[in-house]
Amino acid sequence: MSKNKNTFIVITGVIIGLIGLFLFPLFAQGVSITLDDGTALNLPDIEFEPSQWVEKEIEKKDFLHYTLDITFLSPEQQKEIIKCIKERTDHIYLTGQYSRLIEEMNILKALALSQGEDDLLAESLYYQGRAWYRQGKDDEALQVLLQALEKYKALQDNQGIMRAYITLAGIYQSFQDLNKSEEYVQKALSLAEQLQDISGKASTSLSFGIISFYRGDLEKAEKYFLDSCNLAAQAENVEIIALSLNNLAYVYVERGDYQKAQQVCESS
Repeated sequence: MSKNKNTFIVITGVIIGLIGLFLFPLFAQGVSITLDDGTALNLPDIEFEPSQWVEKEIEKKDFLHYTLDITFLSPEQQKEIIKCIKERTDHIYLTGQYSRLIEEMNILKALALSQGEDDLLAESLYYQGRAWYRQGKDDEALQVLLQALEKYKALQDNQGIMRAYITLAGIYQSFQDLNKSEEYVQKALSLAEQLQDISGKASTSLSFGIISFYRGDLEKAEKYFLDSCNLAAQAENVEIIALSLNNLAYVYVERGDYQKAQQVCESS
C-alpha cells in the first residue's frame, strides 16, 4: 500500500510539473484557455519590466548577485535591460544621481561580461569613472577610466577615446598635475577636430580654461571659457554651458569684478 502511495505521489508530481511547463508560457503571453470540462480560465498577461528588475537588483547592491541573476534572463530580456539603462544614463548623470549611476553601470558591466561585449563594457567603465569623479573619488575614477580607455583603444573607438581623455584631464586637474592634464586635453582636442565634434571642442576649451586659471593666466582663462560656452551652445550641451559660465564667474571674482561675476552666475 505504501509503495502504491509513493508511486501515486511521484506520478502526481510529474503531472503537476508538466502542467506547469504548459501553463507558464501561456501566463507569459496572457491568453484565455478552456479545460476539457468546459471551464474557461483567463490567464493574466505577465510582461517583463526591465526598470523594475533593475530597481530590485539595485536594492541588493551586489555585483556578484547581478552576474548570477543575469544568467536566469533570456537574451531578449537582457537586451531590454541594456536598452532601459542606456536610455536614461545621461539623465541620471546630469541630475547628479551619481551613486545610482554607479550601480546601474555595475549591472551594465555584468551584462557586458556575460555577453562578451567590449563596447558595452567600455561604456559602463567610462560612466562609472565620470560618476566617481563627480563624487570626488578621483583614485577610483582614474582606475576605471584607464580601463575604459584601454577598451576604447582596442575597439578603435575614437569618440570613446576622446571622451576618456577629457575626463582624465579633469582628474589630473584635481591632482594639481596640470602638465599631465594638458597632455590629455591636447590629445582630446586632436581627436575632436578629427571627428568634427563640437561638444568635444567645447570640453577641451573648458579644460584649457581651467588649466590657465590654475596657472594664474586669467586673460587666457576668460577666452577659453567664453569659447567653451559658445561651442557648447552650438552643440546644445547644457552641462558644458553651465560649467563654462561658473568658471567664468570665478575669473571675474579673482579680478574683483563682482557685478560681472553675479551677472554670469545669474545667466547660468
